Amino acid sequence: MSAPRPTRRIPGFSWCLNLPLRYGKANAALLATLAVALISGLIYLAEAENPWGKTVQKRLTKGQELQLNEWIIIGLWWAVLASAVILVVLLITHRWWLPKIITKEVDAPKPRSNRLWLVPILAAMAICLWQGIPRLSQSLWNDEEYAMRRFAHGAWETQKDGTLAFTPVTWKETLFSNRLINNHLVDSLLTRLSLNTWRTVTGAPREAFSETAVRLPSLLAALASIALVAWLGTQVGSPLLGAASAILLAFIPWHVHYATDAKGYSELMFFILLHTVGLIKALQTNRIRWWLLFGLSEAAYLLCFPASIYLAVVTNLIVLIELLRSRRFNIIPTLIAFNLIGAIPVIIWAAPSIPQALLHLSKAETGLHPMDSAWLRDLFCSLYLGFGYQNLLPDQHFGTSWTAFRDTTPWLLHTGFAIILIPLLALVGLIAACCKNITARLAIVAPLLAAALSFAHNSANNSPMVVWHYVFILPSLALLICLGITTLARNHRLLAPILLTLIIAAYAYSVHDATQLKRNHDRQPIRQTAQWINQQSTNSLVATWGVSDNQSASYLPRARVLDNLDELLALESEARSQKLPLFVFFCGEVTATTQRNPDLTQHIRESGHYLPVAEFKGLEELFSYRIFKWQPKLTETPPPPAPASEQPPTATSLQQSAVPDVSDP
Repeated sequence: MSAPRPTRRIPGFSWCLNLPLRYGKANAALLATLAVALISGLIYLAEAENPWGKTVQKRLTKGQELQLNEWIIIGLWWAVLASAVILVVLLITHRWWLPKIITKEVDAPKPRSNRLWLVPILAAMAICLWQGIPRLSQSLWNDEEYAMRRFAHGAWETQKDGTLAFTPVTWKETLFSNRLINNHLVDSLLTRLSLNTWRTVTGAPREAFSETAVRLPSLLAALASIALVAWLGTQVGSPLLGAASAILLAFIPWHVHYATDAKGYSELMFFILLHTVGLIKALQTNRIRWWLLFGLSEAAYLLCFPASIYLAVVTNLIVLIELLRSRRFNIIPTLIAFNLIGAIPVIIWAAPSIPQALLHLSKAETGLHPMDSAWLRDLFCSLYLGFGYQNLLPDQHFGTSWTAFRDTTPWLLHTGFAIILIPLLALVGLIAACCKNITARLAIVAPLLAAALSFAHNSANNSPMVVWHYVFILPSLALLICLGITTLARNHRLLAPILLTLIIAAYAYSVHDATQLKRNHDRQPIRQTAQWINQQSTNSLVATWGVSDNQSASYLPRARVLDNLDELLALESEARSQKLPLFVFFCGEVTATTQRNPDLTQHIRESGHYLPVAEFKGLEELFSYRIFKWQPKLTETPPPPAPASEQPPTATSLQQSAVPDVSDP
């Protein structure tokens, strides 16, 4: 046997060749990636325009307000500089934080492997899909339409010659525009990619959009979240706990809603769960791939919703305490390092948004309700039922509320089950999660503590958040309640599955009506309203005002958004001179629009020239539409028509409501 050939040493580069031998291929690849990123960052700092360049200084010299392009220049330059500093620190200190493989998993439960448990998990995903598919094609509602139009699609704009032309959103706007702090960056990127894919597959023109394509990323994230909850439940206790938690999550009406809501909340839940999985596996194996999954998933959920920073803080504190308690001091530098690695994409992508957000906050008033006992009551009702405590004017919408649920269900369900039993099970589950293992503390306790910290901090600083900002705790609540049940039945092998089945079935039954409302009715029927008007006349003049007035832009571009009565009177004169029909429509007449534009709404009611011709109900009065037709010869205001269905009215329904001058769709 011949002796091995000696390795030829290359002066000055031997340390590079020895990296895989010294640290392993994965660690060497990570170090090389960080080095390349540092070099790229330094080149960018040297070559790219900086905050002292001509573009920014030109606007500042003129005293003009900085625009998106300037914010991008300023934000990216400082972000790359900060990232370069982080990269230098990481590269210098790599010997202390690079993970070393451990052979023994720490605090890792050993559930029995049984493929039969895939059946209920697949069933949970099927339930989620069944609940979500009907909602994919519903009309976009206020926030969805705005996000799509401003960050992922584009808008129709009136040109100098009076014609309408479609202006696509630029990639800069998709990735960095955030002047109202409502661009969920990851969701905007995914929505745009989904729309582009849909247009490529179908051959649709650039100005076309599909509600299904817009919502598809959210639904896919929700399906993946179901599977991750099942895995986490298995790690916390057993496959039974995982399967039951996944099924329960699929039935929660708020999850049904946000699983197909074209904002960033479904992706937020998914990346939080993925980050928890990565962290648990990293603590068990200390492998670099799991640490990377942890750091990058943490970055993703922060980019989905920056207020989730509370969760990042709480999670890392829990892990730090766990590492100190178990004397695993060598893992602490690794935890810090991969948090820093995850911080780099957050800093770079979010940096242009920060000055825009600060500028907006300095000018804006929140107008939100304080986070008091009524706010907490709404949060509980939304978590359980998917609707708030009250939903005003129930005869003018299809939605429901806790008060309606309480009045139409037996006491045993709305009080004995929802108010007494479920919170007691949650309390038992919380105690069990605190005492069980690190997986339970990360998957269940950390999100709940983060929500509590967020509530306390924002309440103390008088910067209230809305209840749906806390939707990220839904997976933890599903795990929590099922853990409470299995804890109470831990000494009885058959009792746990029986209790889980009965309680989940009772919950699904109690929220069935609320879920069906979300499946079968559009929250805000903007599309139906636009379709009805177009079916009457494609060249009619159209006006709108009040709440959600600009949100008609994607469905009815020719609609003019009015601010005062003079504009409406001018439009009436235009309709008279051109002999064109004139329709006006608005939503939230009672709860918002009348307060915003009292002169316009009063003119519609009292002038005697407007005939109510159609009504399209949403899931709340705020998003329910009324359509009026201008009738200059009308001498008195007729009674309002019978409420129309969500679909355009048929000829029969029009005859029954005795509404004149409305053609059959």
